[in-house]
Formats: sequence, structure tokens, C-alpha cells
Amino acid sequence: MEDDWMEHQMELAAVDPGITPNANFPFLESLKQIGGGILVGAFIVIAIVAIIGAAMLLAGKLSQSSRLASGGGVILLWTGPVAAILGGINGYILWSQTAFPLGF
Repeated sequence: MEDDWMEHQMELAAVDPGITPNANFPFLESLKQIGGGILVGAFIVIAIVAIIGAAMLLAGKLSQSSRLASGGGVILLWTGPVAAILGGINGYILWSQTAFPLGF
């Protein structure tokens, strides 16, 4: 049965499609600025939310309010992974710009 599969297997050679990147795209610089602004804005929002969560956690601990402390802890638990995902996206963008020299 395994031999039947091997008989029907095709071998394909890699072909260069001849595509060259267009570095003169009219809106490319604007798109880069918008994307960078969105990432920076998202990091600022995450930092503000983390500060609010830490303040809630501290206020809950000091006032013996378990509900307030729990809410602050949940906020802090969610801001970590979200910040890590945003950092990964930012790192991937920076890596892709240096790993593949496309001319822009």
C-alpha cells in the first residue's frame, strides 16, 4: 500500500515567479507610519491598563477588598500575554524588514 503512494508522487522543481517588489508604491510610507502608530498606541494602552490593574490590586490588598484585588490581578494577568503578543508582532515586523531586503 505504501508503494502505491510512492508511485503517484510527483516531483516539482522550484520556479522563480519573477516578481520584484515595488518600492515606489505611493502609500507605502503612510502604511508604515500607520502601522507603527497603531503598535505604539497599543503599547501605551497596555501600559495604562497595567498601571490601573496594579493600582486596583494594591488598593484591594490595602483595603481588604478581595473583589477589587481579584479584579486587579485578572487585569494584570491579561496584560502580560497581550503585551507579549504585541511585542512578538513588533519583533516579527522588525525581523522581516532586515531579513528580507526588499528595497524599502
